[in-house]
Amino acid sequence: MAKIGMRSMNSIEMRLAELSRRSSQIVLYQDFDFDATLKRVGQMPVKFDTQLLSFLRFSNGVSIFDYCFMGFKNNQLGIDIDENVEELKFATDILTDEFVAFMGTSSSDLFGYLLNMVDAHGNHPIAYNNLNEPRKVFVIASSFEGFMHTFLDDVEDMLDRYPNGEFLLEIENENWPRNVEHWLKSDTDLRELYSSGELRKFFKMKGWDFGYGEDVG
Repeated sequence: MAKIGMRSMNSIEMRLAELSRRSSQIVLYQDFDFDATLKRVGQMPVKFDTQLLSFLRFSNGVSIFDYCFMGFKNNQLGIDIDENVEELKFATDILTDEFVAFMGTSSSDLFGYLLNMVDAHGNHPIAYNNLNEPRKVFVIASSFEGFMHTFLDDVEDMLDRYPNGEFLLEIENENWPRNVEHWLKSDTDLRELYSSGELRKFFKMKGWDFGYGEDVG
């Protein structure tokens, strides 16, 4: 997994700010105390993703269509990241202590990082799961940064397809976000994760469905 670059994260933040000016359905939450965020992160019993923490310095959560990026102590969003970690324990024990969600939808979709896979820079692979099928985990990005680049591509594509301010609920690409090949196109580190066999070994150890084909070239 690649080390985060400030230029790359800055480009993500600038792009998201521009998209928020294009659509009233994209809302940033930038009036907050980041020191309070750091305190809550420090109280969590899990290792926090480095890139996600950098993003939370920019905005304390984000609303994009029906996708809710969670923050900390943000009353305008449904739930905080740390609260979601605790609630996940009651929803399913399969992902407990394995998966930290940072984004969710009203349809029980969760996007988060794999807690027990991490590189030397504190970055984790990003996965998708629906709570109705807890053993089906789809790894869709090599890092939070990689996830954001592809996700914002897809968000921008939706705004281009519906330029007249139509109400948008979700990204309408076929089989999104389970179509792993879609994510592989722009994330070479993700392709390496799949082709190395590291993910398959990890999934077998956890008893999860692999969620992708045998071969990734």
